[in-house]
Amino acid sequence: MEPRSSSYPLTGLPKMAFEMASGLMLIMPVLMSLLALIILFLPSPQLKDKLLLLALVLPLVVVSLIAYRLFSKGLAESRLELSPEGIKQVQFGITQFAPWEDVLSITKVSQGRVMVEGLKLREVKLSGQPWAVWLTTLGGKHLEIPLASYARNWRDSALADDLESYAPWLFENDQQ
Repeated sequence: MEPRSSSYPLTGLPKMAFEMASGLMLIMPVLMSLLALIILFLPSPQLKDKLLLLALVLPLVVVSLIAYRLFSKGLAESRLELSPEGIKQVQFGITQFAPWEDVLSITKVSQGRVMVEGLKLREVKLSGQPWAVWLTTLGGKHLEIPLASYARNWRDSALADDLESYAPWLFENDQQ
């Protein structure tokens, strides 16, 4: 039986961190809008003082709403896809693809400030919005995929089963 294509959404701590960040980006414009209303109704001898303060607050509201929208959309689209062709990680509009022959091993990889089990890759192909790909490559190519981002206890999940069907060499000397 040929392995099927499968998709795993972002989960666990990375998802929670992005949800918290996008929540803050939604709270900020609400607070700034309240500040703008307070400024409008403050007793001030100069109308130009009120307009200057509003001119400073309103662009921040707009920027925060745009950032919230981008974070929310990016979070909704983030996933790990496995197919007969290879493995694809989609995060915030950037797609990172590696054919199975470029998946080297399961090892400890960085997930923020902690080390978790993940895949070590030889090479990846990046695609997406040109500006986003450029920003991503500033820190070098990301040749690791933290598996805990896509399945809690990933070794006891469908993700492990799918990985083993596509890349059995990853599990040959498995001590876990």
